[in-house]
Amino acid sequence: MIIMAADYVGYHIVNFLCSRHEKIEVFIYDPDDRGNYNNRMLDLVKSLDSSTRVYSYQELKSSELMKNIQNLAVDFGVLAWWPYIIPKEIIQLTKRGFVNTHPGYLPYNRGKHPSFWSIVEGTPFGVTLHYVDPQIDTGPIIAQREIPVTWLDTGETLHKRAQEEILSLFYDSFDTIKDGSPQVCMQIQKSGTFHLGKELEPASVIGIDKMYSARTLLNLIRGRVFDGKGFANFIDGDKKYYVTISIRSEDNA
Repeated sequence: MIIMAADYVGYHIVNFLCSRHEKIEVFIYDPDDRGNYNNRMLDLVKSLDSSTRVYSYQELKSSELMKNIQNLAVDFGVLAWWPYIIPKEIIQLTKRGFVNTHPGYLPYNRGKHPSFWSIVEGTPFGVTLHYVDPQIDTGPIIAQREIPVTWLDTGETLHKRAQEEILSLFYDSFDTIKDGSPQVCMQIQKSGTFHLGKELEPASVIGIDKMYSARTLLNLIRGRVFDGKGFANFIDGDKKYYVTISIRSEDNA
């Protein structure tokens, strides 16, 4: 198995695999060390098997290293909350390809920032395990779970719920992934929605003189609440202002 792991979800998946003494031939870590989990993951992997080959993702640019990994004839790989799009050459490093942990309910919200777009566009939200193909989040679906969205949710709460739900889904699905027996569902390529990371900031700008429905404006603002801060913004004159929101239900008012 090849594992590419990052952040909170990556750490917990690595911990799960190591607790089961699963064979990890190659471990790839995120050079940006999101969440500062790299050292903990490296300790787990090395304590399980000192022969595991460990590389930074930047090192995979080496054609010689890619060839060495391919010669290992690894069965499959896992992208555990992996923040980068992997090219076809990396997908082909394993016999059965890679399984991705996606924080969106495919085919809705392929690409980046699913929690924001689910709130803003009113699309279903959830988590999905799927095989990776050369496109972005379009591969066959292994398993998925929908997460209900309420008015009390923000981009942050949905993101955190997705983290926990994808871990649960991965744990429950791993044995079928390992033995190659999952019943997959092909995605209809022209259905669903897709967003690039660069779309987030322009979509977060409120036109100060623009007409919005209350629903649209509330969704835009709460979709950009993260880490307790509001990142939706507007510009008036030469100044930029940030907007946050707090919504409570009648029961908790």
